[in-house]
Amino acid sequence: MAQQSIYVIGHKNSDMDSVASAYAYARLLQLQGQENVIPARHGQLKPEIRYALERFQVTPPRPWNISTCKYRILCARTS
Repeated sequence: MAQQSIYVIGHKNSDMDSVASAYAYARLLQLQGQENVIPARHGQLKPEIRYALERFQVTPPRPWNISTCKYRILCARTS
């Protein structure tokens, strides 16, 4: 059975901190052996975020819509 993808997203109407955090946490999980982790975002990218991603040659994260998700697990790591 194939593993389902794990989407890492920040908060609604993603800002730069949210997008960068999603990328960083997804990458950390990938380095720990979770190959099915994908950074994502909620809402449209703001122009300044799109500029920063293009400037550093980073592919924009996938848009993600919670209403189309079969399973919803929301986690917050506080420590």
